Amino acid sequence: MLQWLKRFFKKEKKKDILFFSEKALQFLIEHLKTLPQESGLVFQVIRDKKGKGLVQVGFDKLESNHPKDYQDGIPIHFRKNSKEILEGCGVDLDAKGNFLVYPRIDLNVKLSPNAHILIFESNKKILSEESELRYGAWERSEDVQKPLLIDSLFKIKAIESIYIESYKIQIELNKSKSWSIFEEKVSECILNYLESLPRPLRINSKVS
Repeated sequence: MLQWLKRFFKKEKKKDILFFSEKALQFLIEHLKTLPQESGLVFQVIRDKKGKGLVQVGFDKLESNHPKDYQDGIPIHFRKNSKEILEGCGVDLDAKGNFLVYPRIDLNVKLSPNAHILIFESNKKILSEESELRYGAWERSEDVQKPLLIDSLFKIKAIESIYIESYKIQIELNKSKSWSIFEEKVSECILNYLESLPRPLRINSKVS
């Protein structure tokens, strides 16, 4: 009986990496039927001059040594760090039948016991699982190299300190400032950053 229960609980559904529209999924299933059996869908993220992520999508032969993920029966290969970057993204087809990959971002704001601190939680990963440090903390007064997200947030002069974990950013305002004025501005800064499809931070001695 115990062995049966262990097998039962191991059948927990694996979390989907991407969210395919019905139209995109149907196209993928039908198109893969016309390709060699070892073919699959390949994703890669490149950067433009401003650092914004651009997603390249196509079909290619997947060698046996290529790491593969399967979703809805579709073999997928994520090149370089694109799997971590694209986690939670939506995939659709545009009017011309081209792939459209877009971030699906939820940002929730929570209160903390300290009235000057708000916690911003996202469905997009902020800190990589491969980061040497499991959290990051910065003070405005610190003279250290900061990741782009942290540097961008500190351009909002009211922010005094920032703490991050995997999906969470905790921000402290100057005690003379009010969140009623700055919450929207901080949220916009975080959303703009996440919409650029950044690579989740890897922190080693406060260097991304």
